[in-house]
Formats: sequence, structure tokens, C-alpha cells
Amino acid sequence: MSFVKNAEFVNYQYFSFSSLNFRKERFQEKDGHISFYATDNVDEKCSRVIESANKLYMPVVQRFLDADIALVDDIVDYSFNYGYPLIFALISYYLNNQEAAVPDLLKKAKEKKLPLVSPRLMNRIPELQKEEVKLDYVLDKLKHYFVSA
Repeated sequence: MSFVKNAEFVNYQYFSFSSLNFRKERFQEKDGHISFYATDNVDEKCSRVIESANKLYMPVVQRFLDADIALVDDIVDYSFNYGYPLIFALISYYLNNQEAAVPDLLKKAKEKKLPLVSPRLMNRIPELQKEEVKLDYVLDKLKHYFVSA
């Protein structure tokens, strides 16, 4: 179930990351840096870079595209990679029929200081400018959109 096909959510402003952002994993052996030397076998080195990139990024991208419930863990661990961290997590819960777990997610989000919207994108949704209506506004919209009466 891919909910972002042809959607603007895949735009770099909404979902992007680099190897420098990952704390738990390393992109390469040397502190995340890739160095080429004159004595290196370029094909072999490029293959290792591609393998590392696929191993590190592809599962995250696939969970995002599929709105897999495991996406929520990615978002909590690396919220700065998402333009709408808490919103994406909530959407993932609704798409996976986990509405009953939303209060637990909200509690976890508060503990981890998970932002509803990345500060760099806040001005794109005028309704989210007012602090007191943000979460209620989003929850109301998601319930209306995802929960059938």
C-alpha cells in the first residue's frame, strides 16, 4: 500500500537524509567518510559505497513509501529527516489500523519532543501557525480522512 505515489511528500523538503544524520549506523568504516586513494580499486570501492547506501537507506525509504508501521520507529529516531514527523507517524498508524495506539504515540512524541511539523515547513500550513490548535487540528483532519463513520 503505497500512499505517496506521485505525491509531493517525496520532495526533499518532506523526506530527506544523509549519512551524516545516522547515529546508530555508519555509512563507511572511517567515521562515515568515503575516501578514494590512487591505489584503490575504483570499481570495488564504488560497489562497497552502493552496497552501504542500499543497506542503510533503502529499508528506510521502503518503509516510508509503504507507510509500514516500522516507519514510526524511523521517525522517532531520526525526526529531522522528515518534514512532518509526527504527522507522518500518525498517518502510518491510521493506514495500519492502529488508531487505538495513537494516545501512546502522542505520549512518546511528547517525551521525545517529536515535532508535528519541521520548523522549516511551518509556514506552508497556516492552520498550524497557532500553537494551541496544531495537534487537535491535525488529529481532527486525520480522523475525518482515515476513520470511516
